[in-house]
Amino acid sequence: MNHETVKRIIINELLVGSNVPSNSYHTVSTEWSDGTKSDVLYVPTEVSEDQPPILIEIQNTVDQTFMIRLIQKLCSCV
Repeated sequence: MNHETVKRIIINELLVGSNVPSNSYHTVSTEWSDGTKSDVLYVPTEVSEDQPPILIEIQNTVDQTFMIRLIQKLCSCV
């Protein structure tokens, strides 16, 4: 997920039509305050509405418990 080609594909697919170059994003550490880690977080060099942060979680099962935990982690960072 950190390889430049993979990052470009992900960013281009998620931000279709925005013409945001993939090199305007970099990968950052994803350790949360509770000590857990997410898989990948792409952060734009310049934050704007056209360039939101992109959090990628690889999960075998996505259920309500997982979604609640993820939302709580994200809200605790804001």
